[in-house]
Amino acid sequence: MAVKDDLTLDFEYGRTPLFVRQTVAVTFGIPLGQEFTWDSLTILVCNAVRASPPRSISVLSLPYLGVVMPDEAEGVSFLLRALREMHPTLDISIALNR
Repeated sequence: MAVKDDLTLDFEYGRTPLFVRQTVAVTFGIPLGQEFTWDSLTILVCNAVRASPPRSISVLSLPYLGVVMPDEAEGVSFLLRALREMHPTLDISIALNR
């Protein structure tokens, strides 16, 4: 499945690590039905983006995620850094407030 031009990761309603990881997977067109670690999810997302890079990624409620699930926020941040290294011109924005 091709990645869309503009993507949004919205963690406002995130209450579990499963929600966070499935939100990332679905946003990047990765089929569900498997258990995701941050290592495996990062590889899958990077492969999807390599095949079809988006123009931009907007991240909503990452500060909230950092408070309620700091390990998940760290996983998301690691993933975003990996994507930025692959595509330095990728526009990644993180909204402080919604």
